[in-house]
Amino acid sequence: MHPNQSGAAANLSVCVAAVICGFYLLRKIDQNFKNELRFVSRAYVCWLLAWMAWIATWAMILFAPKLPISTSSKDILNLAGSDLHAVILILCYFFLTRGSTYKPSQALSEGTFLALILSVGYAALYVGFARDTALTLHKEWGLVLGAVSNILVGWGFLLRYNTRIMLVMGFIYGFAQPAAFAAVLTTQGHTVPDTTRIAVQIVMAALKILLATSFTICILQRPSSAENLVRTSTSSFSLKALEPQMIFIIIQSFVLLSLFGIFLTILVPTEYLYPVEEGIKVAGSFATVILFIVAVFSWMRKRFGADTDPSKVASKIDVEPKEDFPAKKLEP
Repeated sequence: MHPNQSGAAANLSVCVAAVICGFYLLRKIDQNFKNELRFVSRAYVCWLLAWMAWIATWAMILFAPKLPISTSSKDILNLAGSDLHAVILILCYFFLTRGSTYKPSQALSEGTFLALILSVGYAALYVGFARDTALTLHKEWGLVLGAVSNILVGWGFLLRYNTRIMLVMGFIYGFAQPAAFAAVLTTQGHTVPDTTRIAVQIVMAALKILLATSFTICILQRPSSAENLVRTSTSSFSLKALEPQMIFIIIQSFVLLSLFGIFLTILVPTEYLYPVEEGIKVAGSFATVILFIVAVFSWMRKRFGADTDPSKVASKIDVEPKEDFPAKKLEP
């Protein structure tokens, strides 16, 4: 192995070891948390799946020089692995906060939804921009996902277990993401020296050890309850509620569109109008696709997921009426 690959090898080794140890721990969690506390083991399964996504990503980074694909394609695959890791961590947060009310079918549905939305958004970037520009934007969005997902898991532990251990680690690992991306991705505006790149990767491997240890310490605690920590809303979106302010909404939209039209016709040079027009078309097309995906998933949730809605489930519970006792007569 080349010395320049030692950092990637360190991260891959830590990830593989964490997953192997995690399978043993999963059996213990399954034995200790049953019935209404089953959500703990499901959150841990998401944690393991997220680390498996890391294994695939770091394996790609370690063996990338041997792959017969372009450098930008390798970076896209690395970013996709990082995004997959972030999506699975978000599902882990859902299990931690929603408790026993959150079912695996819901996790599968919402994970698919997040993956589709991200895929459509990234497709819009690569269609609307040059490859290098799109890759840079993809990297920036991946940074946001990588940082936020780790902080979300820490926040879930704070809400469920009243501990800030994972939240602190989430912030530390989140703030380390820019350095990690610079040390991993090769198509950058500047070249990171090999010594700096390897040092950053080895530090990230050490942080992974602390992250895995902190998660294990927290997940082995017994939660005090299995209730849903997210309050279920009973309100629904209705156009009727907008009727009193409809005139204002129309005026506001007209003013904003007029300003946008003036900006295009007066301030924007003529040679830029065609790219702007094409960009608006691309954005509109992908916005339509995203709205279609949202509509399909909303319909599926209403059609097939009604029984998983806590408010609807509660309404179906038959409550036995209390026995009416006759009032006692007061004896004189």
